[in-house]
Amino acid sequence: MIELGHRASIDQLSSLIGSGQALVLNMKLSHAKNWRKKVQFQRNMIVQHYRDLILASESSHEANAEETILILHDYTFMVYLLAGDPGKYKPEEPTDKPWEPPSSDRPEHLAARLREQTKAKCKEFMGTNSGISTRGLILSTDILSLIYEQSNFKLSCDILDDAVEILRYGDPVCQTWAATFSKRLKVWFNTRKYSERSKKESNRMVAIRKSMPKLLPRIEKCEKGGTKRVDLLRKRRLDAKKAFSDTLNSTLTGNIEAKTAADIFNLEQE
Repeated sequence: MIELGHRASIDQLSSLIGSGQALVLNMKLSHAKNWRKKVQFQRNMIVQHYRDLILASESSHEANAEETILILHDYTFMVYLLAGDPGKYKPEEPTDKPWEPPSSDRPEHLAARLREQTKAKCKEFMGTNSGISTRGLILSTDILSLIYEQSNFKLSCDILDDAVEILRYGDPVCQTWAATFSKRLKVWFNTRKYSERSKKESNRMVAIRKSMPKLLPRIEKCEKGGTKRVDLLRKRRLDAKKAFSDTLNSTLTGNIEAKTAADIFNLEQE
């Protein structure tokens, strides 16, 4: 029911403002992410809409501008979702300029173009923040590594390794993805019985995780044992119990007084 409602809202908005508007395409992308197996969009029409948006953005901004990268990011993600199961998808071999026709709308070519336009910028700042360029690098790395895992394992590993070394020195979001990609490499090496490479990758993954900032501050120990945080929680619990007890007693007392007054009033009436 939720899927049908979401689809109906997309159709209604499309009829009002047009199916090629960025807002409508963004809603379709959200639909494809949540209900991938039920996607029934017309691929050729969506591809044409995204191409038009990219051309319009490039005419107003540079090719590597954030506005253009954001559109290319969504375009790549949508085409990848429409391609179906990445394990069954058969990619073309990578080329020097994968974004050129005639196969510019294939997910591996769009992802390669996205990676080309974001990698240099992310490498320049070593992934110091998770901005639009970093999002583009993460998505393109994710897609390309999965698509080429079976047909070109070395390329998949090289793509993941590049991303890990760029993202591991960034903010917590970047570091999280660096650890995620490192773990993917570790799992792949384990599956293929590459014990030495797996051990080396495991060490790198652990090092990345240790370098990440802790979500909770370290708790200082009290002189008499325990921790300040535990003592604080215990005090809050006792205060809450006392407040509840006081409220209950006052409520019961109020009810008794009210009942007594009512009884007196009834006696006087009699």
